Amino acid sequence: MRTGLFGAALMIGGLLAGCAQPGWREQLQSEDPLRRIEGAIAAGRAKDRAAVPLLVDRLEDDDVAVRMYSILALTRIEGTSLGYKPWAGVADRVHMAQRWRDYLKDKRQADLALARAEQADPGGPASAPSSQTHPAGGSR
Repeated sequence: MRTGLFGAALMIGGLLAGCAQPGWREQLQSEDPLRRIEGAIAAGRAKDRAAVPLLVDRLEDDDVAVRMYSILALTRIEGTSLGYKPWAGVADRVHMAQRWRDYLKDKRQADLALARAEQADPGGPASAPSSQTHPAGGSR
């Protein structure tokens, strides 16, 4: 049964991929599962980081195909699936979606800490010129 659902979802996704439109925010929040799939495909193709919170919400969607395309989009945008399984039971999906939320919170905090460090030391190692070596092994 699961294989049949995935096959159908892949076929639908292939058909929708060519007609995905830019309004992914509205699509991801649509009552229609096909529109939510379109939104996930469009956001993933655009690698739009602004879509990530909405895609994480879709990980708890009632429709397995919506969940599948949402995790595919998240994986394309973030480079990881965090082990999410779209076919998991409700309790597991809730837990895995929370893992995504925690991941994003930790990532935001790390990005803020890095930005503060760069502001505090604008001439720090990240902005220092690197010493270049000559291809023959000597310094320039």
